[in-house]
Amino acid sequence: MNLIEYIGRPSTADETTLTLKAFLDDEVFFKRPPSVDPAQPINPDTVANWTLEAKHMGDSIVLVFYTSQTNPRLGDEFAGLPLRECLQLSFGFPGVDGIALVNQTMS
Repeated sequence: MNLIEYIGRPSTADETTLTLKAFLDDEVFFKRPPSVDPAQPINPDTVANWTLEAKHMGDSIVLVFYTSQTNPRLGDEFAGLPLRECLQLSFGFPGVDGIALVNQTMS
């Protein structure tokens, strides 16, 4: 199973966040500002200076990352980081409670 398949399947009652451990090296994607040079290397420190997509989910605020680089919501300007770095990145944003991983159907 890959990360896209994992996100797309229904959750189970006994599931824990440790299930994501198998996918920590998988790349996830986010919108990149058009003003940023595409040749610029991507790392969590530079990402923190960009405006990432944030959404309200209930009472929580989450950063949105896409599990497929072909997701039409990303457009042509996007960048990617391993899931591990995106999880760490969420702790560096004041007021952000976590991250949301979505597939093309926004599951």
